[in-house]
Amino acid sequence: MAINIIINIIGVIMRRLLFLICFLTLSVTGAVAQDFYVGDIGYNIISDTEFKVEAYRLKDENVQTITIPQKVQWNGAEYSVTGIGVQAFDYCSKLVSVHIPESVVSIGKLAFFNCSSLRSIHIPESVTSIGDNAFRSCRSLSSINIPKHVTSFGKGVFLDCSKLASVSVADGVPGLGTETFKNCVSLTSIHIPGSVKEIGYDSFNGCSSLASVYIEDGVTFISSYAFIGCVSLTSIHIPESVTFIAYGAFINCRFLASIHIPEGPTSIGEQTFRNCSSLTSIVIPEGVESIDKNAFEGCSSLASVSLPESLTSINFYAFLGTRLQTIVSKMQTPSKLYEEIFTQNEFNHTQLYVPEGTYWDYAFCDWGNFIHIKEMAMSEEDLEARKAYMIADAKGCNYTVYDAGKGTLKNVEYTHSLDEENEGSCWTVLQEEGKSYLYNLGAKKFASMDNDGKLVLADAPVSLDITTTKDGISINGNARMFVLNNNINVTADGIEGIRIDNAQPKGMGIYSLDGRRLNKPIRGINIVNGRKVVVK
Repeated sequence: MAINIIINIIGVIMRRLLFLICFLTLSVTGAVAQDFYVGDIGYNIISDTEFKVEAYRLKDENVQTITIPQKVQWNGAEYSVTGIGVQAFDYCSKLVSVHIPESVVSIGKLAFFNCSSLRSIHIPESVTSIGDNAFRSCRSLSSINIPKHVTSFGKGVFLDCSKLASVSVADGVPGLGTETFKNCVSLTSIHIPGSVKEIGYDSFNGCSSLASVYIEDGVTFISSYAFIGCVSLTSIHIPESVTFIAYGAFINCRFLASIHIPEGPTSIGEQTFRNCSSLTSIVIPEGVESIDKNAFEGCSSLASVSLPESLTSINFYAFLGTRLQTIVSKMQTPSKLYEEIFTQNEFNHTQLYVPEGTYWDYAFCDWGNFIHIKEMAMSEEDLEARKAYMIADAKGCNYTVYDAGKGTLKNVEYTHSLDEENEGSCWTVLQEEGKSYLYNLGAKKFASMDNDGKLVLADAPVSLDITTTKDGISINGNARMFVLNNNINVTADGIEGIRIDNAQPKGMGIYSLDGRRLNKPIRGINIVNGRKVVVK
């Protein structure tokens, strides 16, 4: 019995001691964070020495309009309102309008989360940080201005703001965070200033009404899934400053009919343009080394693609589900092709253009599955006026025309069109020690210009100012004097505007084992210039 009494006494003492410890703990905590209300707004002291507070709660959650003051009086002291606390006004579903003073520098996490009636809020220039999900699910918010001094931008700041239609991002904001405008289904356009170095992960994911995006020069990074599901996007300007476009950035942008990829990125990321079903053509810029998996999968309208010389690999399913009719490859060394990049239908019907002199390099590797391979020479753009070509290896009226800067244009015939006596004869441009001469093969004489600017024959070489144009050759600035012959297509229209030359090199014979002459190698054993060659 005595033992039981002693145990009960000890239990009572322990319970009272525990209560006393809890009371002292609460008292100490209250001394550090002294909360108080002024009017409808509660405040939390964040510095007793600097007299700073943050707004943190409404006394009456039915209040519709609040104006947060710059300073408040409490307990005989004046405090500056420098912040809006974490979850300060979350779930204040009746709140319609908020004015934030210039004294505020930070807006905390979830500060206005699910303020479903909030239509108007002013973020002052003084604000430097906005926390995660600060305005998430403010479904009545229609416009917002992000001031230039915001240097810390949390994730999901305007996530699920379904009526947000107008956004202004000031020049000075250094970046847009993860999920910044995700599911802002009323947003139709956005102008992103050059100060924004990175467009964050999922920034505009699900912005189904977003039709126009302009990104200023200065932005360098477009993160993964940045514009995924922007099904209304028809126009986007990507500046040359962008050096990286991450995987999946434009998935399901099904109305995006064209896009300019700058020369900065070294790869086209995995699934970057997947299911962009309105894309009709794409030019992969110089500098890109790899096209990753599924990059253009499901681009069902994609009919033409231009591949740069820098490209070294194309990964699995990169062009699965496209309708490619034309592929222009500028690769001097064919890139590696993984499986299931092109379909058998494309191998059978797509026209593959390859650089001059590389036909056999393509024919004897994986690219050889394409039945239609042709070498290409220079485009119309390449024939813009510049100093004369050097022409060599003349055979009859056909020459190989070399340009030190741009490569080679094959089988060009220049016809003298001014001198009836020599009409139809062939001319060649010779270049020696920086001087250009025009030589007539038929008359075996050089060309000169008389005082009237007419072309005349001369026995000795005369240096002429010769330039090339889209139509032929211009001498001393006069009108066209020579024309390209009909063996070359002189029209140009985008990437299809290329000049085609016979793909089979001169003097090279290709035969099957039964003696049939072939236009191109076939699988199995071929006889090429008298030697057996196995084509896999």
